[in-house]
Amino acid sequence: MKNRVTLYRTVKTDDQEEANSDPRDSITEPIRESVVLFVIKIATILIITDLVYAVVNFVLLRAFFLNHELPFNIHDLTAYILTLLHIAKTALQVWGISSIVFRWVGNSYFITQKHLVRHEGIINCIEKIYDLDIIRSISIQQSWLGKIFRYGSVNIEISASGGYTDQVTLNGVTNPQQYEKMLRRHF
Repeated sequence: MKNRVTLYRTVKTDDQEEANSDPRDSITEPIRESVVLFVIKIATILIITDLVYAVVNFVLLRAFFLNHELPFNIHDLTAYILTLLHIAKTALQVWGISSIVFRWVGNSYFITQKHLVRHEGIINCIEKIYDLDIIRSISIQQSWLGKIFRYGSVNIEISASGGYTDQVTLNGVTNPQQYEKMLRRHF
């Protein structure tokens, strides 16, 4: 079952009364983290683990072939150590990429006519629904890289009667200005 988001634009005609609902132009897709940010995170995991592995590999192989003295007499165990390091590097990469992918797939937002819906998780699903009428402030944060690749975070402050306050952040979304404009209509 696909999760749907309704992004809308209000269009009024002469035939409609203000009490009736307006026709909506809808886009049915979840709001997720930018694909550019997703790829940057995966590339960072791969590059860092490969660099650490390359440095350790270089040190061990250099010591092995140049007959340098290694502590704890690990000279004889160099091949086993390199094999274990390679397995550990691969396991770390698989774990890191899996956690990034599962977080990307499991976290999404939906904006409906009256609510902001936040979905978290794949197996342990949590859904939070925020009323758009109690939004108090909206701000955008973009780094210089975010401005180049058009992604950023939308910070939403929500407060209601009785002292209830909450902060909702749409992290790393593509084109955050679009969502800010949509949410500002509810002030």
